[in-house]
Amino acid sequence: TLTDPKVVCYFSAWAVYREKPMAYDIEDIPGDKCTHIIYSFIGLDNKTYELRNIDPSYDIENKGFERFVGLRKKYPKLKIMVAIGGWAEGGQQYSQMVADKGKRQRFVEQVIQWLNRYDYDGFDLDWEYPGASDRQGSYSDKQNFLELVKELREEFDKQSRKLLLTAAVPVAKFRLQEGYEVYELGQLLDQIHLMTYDLRGSWTGFADVHSPLYRRPGIDEWAYEKLNVVLSSYLSLPITSYHFLSLPITSYQYIQCNRESYTYKNDGANLWYTMGAPKHKLIIGVPFYGRTYTLGSKDNHGLRAPIKRWDANNGGGEPGIYTNASGFLAYYEICVETNSGNWTKEFDAIGKCPFAYWDNQWVGYEDENSIGIKMDFIRSEGYGGGMIWAIDLDDFTGVCGGKKNALLNVMNDKLKGYQVLVPDPSKLTTTAKPGNQWWPQPVSTSTAKPTTSKSKSTKPSVVSITPSTSSSVKTTTTTGKPKATKPSVVSITPSTTSTTNTPSTTSTTTSTTSTTSTTNTPSPTSPPNTINTSPETPKTSSTEAPPGSITEKCAEPGVLFVPHPDCKMYYWCVHGVPVLQTCPRNTIWDVNSNRCEWYNPNKKDYNCNTSSIDNQL
Repeated sequence: TLTDPKVVCYFSAWAVYREKPMAYDIEDIPGDKCTHIIYSFIGLDNKTYELRNIDPSYDIENKGFERFVGLRKKYPKLKIMVAIGGWAEGGQQYSQMVADKGKRQRFVEQVIQWLNRYDYDGFDLDWEYPGASDRQGSYSDKQNFLELVKELREEFDKQSRKLLLTAAVPVAKFRLQEGYEVYELGQLLDQIHLMTYDLRGSWTGFADVHSPLYRRPGIDEWAYEKLNVVLSSYLSLPITSYHFLSLPITSYQYIQCNRESYTYKNDGANLWYTMGAPKHKLIIGVPFYGRTYTLGSKDNHGLRAPIKRWDANNGGGEPGIYTNASGFLAYYEICVETNSGNWTKEFDAIGKCPFAYWDNQWVGYEDENSIGIKMDFIRSEGYGGGMIWAIDLDDFTGVCGGKKNALLNVMNDKLKGYQVLVPDPSKLTTTAKPGNQWWPQPVSTSTAKPTTSKSKSTKPSVVSITPSTSSSVKTTTTTGKPKATKPSVVSITPSTTSTTNTPSTTSTTTSTTSTTSTTNTPSPTSPPNTINTSPETPKTSSTEAPPGSITEKCAEPGVLFVPHPDCKMYYWCVHGVPVLQTCPRNTIWDVNSNRCEWYNPNKKDYNCNTSSIDNQL
């Protein structure tokens, strides 16, 4: 059968706290331009494992949930959903919850209750990420997460109304190996939202676009060689028999292929497909924001230009006026600069993304042209549609000089008339599961009987990079999926390690560089896929030694943040170690929502010292 493509729009609820005129509220959502709109986020309590409001003031007191679901009156065809998770939530409580059948059952019960209480059409899982040791996950998460999805699916199907079950997921191969049973999830989920953004950032040590469509020979190497939106520049094969394959770099080739003819060589959207997820359920993510950098030299401004990785922003660009996060700019902040005539704009001809620079500032982003190219790709490859992080980062006021919601308009215009092929459901469940081996099988050329001397079987190829200076990237874009009122944490720079957390979804990211040489011949691996599904980060951190009581509190299981006596500051508990953080200007740490909130000088019941922020006013 044929169906219309999806346009999935994530809404970051903290966008309302940005300064005017860029404060974005529910009434600003153009519901006629989205098929699905997703409220981001709710959370999971790290002690009781109950669903919780991350911002009850907005969600409940300001009727955020009620007004969000109320969009259905104006847009009756719009599917209205809620997402749980995001980068700032961490992963420990999710890992602990899925490991316990009783906790899973309670979670499923609560999800049904919340959806019915607030009249949502569906639930989006944005746990970042199952099985990720760098996110306080465990080895058993992969199977346990699958069990959770099975149990959710079973209960959803018992309801009197159709409830949608979706998930926002990474596209880096190693993340899938750690936490996702792709084939089974492809059968159980209604949609799979691919966080195909934040694939580069200041954590890489060089300037680059962060959502390149294709692999770029001579630019993408080592860990980043195969991490792009598609898969590679030459593997993009349909499931049916004989087809012409349009190659981005070379010419047409006549190919006979099927799903089994793929190899697991790359990351990207097609990795989910080759591992067994139906194409019509795969929704390609696009960012409505850019990743920014501070160049090492303003005279060296091409792709992969070196950046000032060890400066105050860890190589990220200067914060935007409204989003207030280093390394991150909304599209409406970027277009004003590129239209001013001060910035030089160029285009990555193979990655199909624009970038711009001025003085020592550099940004890689998406514009109307590049978004259009990605929508053409979705149509030509038969994917289910497009997903954005986030709708509140588009030019919703028209400051770019064109129509309001320029990027979202392009998505709708390009996908108009496109019909997604949906296979017969019986074929989806009877198709053989692709093999789970990630390396080529050894080929035997001998028919002789084995002797007492045993032949060695071929070992799997190595998937880790260990050059003289190794870099690991911990990752969301969407995913994010960066907002001034909901900061995660920022940068920590000890003598040998740099850690930068930058949101999205769209995403917070962490990069670590070790100066220990372990081998002279690095072998390629896939870095963590970052996503932009979390709030903007504060600008500073400190190495000030915390009091013993803080250290003890951070060491307690499930504790992510501890307040500081100074309202401007708080401790982020990184693997049980407190790291002092400072909120952005004119904001203070809120112990109830676990994020930096705008300071209200008229409020008298702050249980901390406000003198430092009073001095700023």
